Amino acid sequence: MEDLAQKTGGELIPLRSMEWFTKPEAASLAKSLREQVAAPNRMELQLTTPLSRPAKLSITPAREPKAYTIVYPRRLEPCSKSAGQ
Repeated sequence: MEDLAQKTGGELIPLRSMEWFTKPEAASLAKSLREQVAAPNRMELQLTTPLSRPAKLSITPAREPKAYTIVYPRRLEPCSKSAGQ
């Protein structure tokens, strides 16, 4: 199983004892793992300021770009304000 995880860009986290579940960081790690398993191909972006007009988006992968394909919009649109605002 560990070999498969590493070959596909993942990682295996062995939980050999119940001691792991009593550590303070266990809840945070469990939440992070749950989110990654639920959406393994999701990328989150956080803007430093809200967009007031359309902007170009460019993503530079950390690994060799020919090893995989990233599909994403090349342009971000600002959110429109709701009618009540």
